[in-house]
Amino acid sequence: MSTDRTWDLVVVGAGPGGSSAAREAARRGLRCLLLDAKPFPRLKPCAGGISPRARKILQRAGLWEKVAAQAYELAGIRLGAPSGRETVLVGAGAAVVLDRSTLDGLLAAEAVAAGATFHDGRRVLGPLLENGRAVGVRLAGEDLRARWVVAADGP
Repeated sequence: MSTDRTWDLVVVGAGPGGSSAAREAARRGLRCLLLDAKPFPRLKPCAGGISPRARKILQRAGLWEKVAAQAYELAGIRLGAPSGRETVLVGAGAAVVLDRSTLDGLLAAEAVAAGATFHDGRRVLGPLLENGRAVGVRLAGEDLRARWVVAADGP
């Protein structure tokens, strides 16, 4: 890993939220470590749909063109909930699809390009606590200290 075990920020989980947090922190000059339990590329069975709202977020972050180059666009989509409620998105730009392993890899690479350090295949066992405050994370065989910890490891 690193001989210096202190970071400004440790982000646990390199999905879209975690990688985006790491990228923004690194862009602001923070020493940021991004960790994911699984080796990349990893299979993510969850959906790869990118909504119009997510598209706007990616556009503001300056990442949309890279995502769009690998995604395919849907002309329309109907989503139904068990409650019977439906949402219909129709027309150009309704949504795009990009498999999660590709999207996650792209976003993690962007975090690294911004200056974050990324280690995949590193399972975090839990927070490192002092006086009820997270001051880092525990991994098998080592503790990593950080000023801040972001848990972006999904549900």
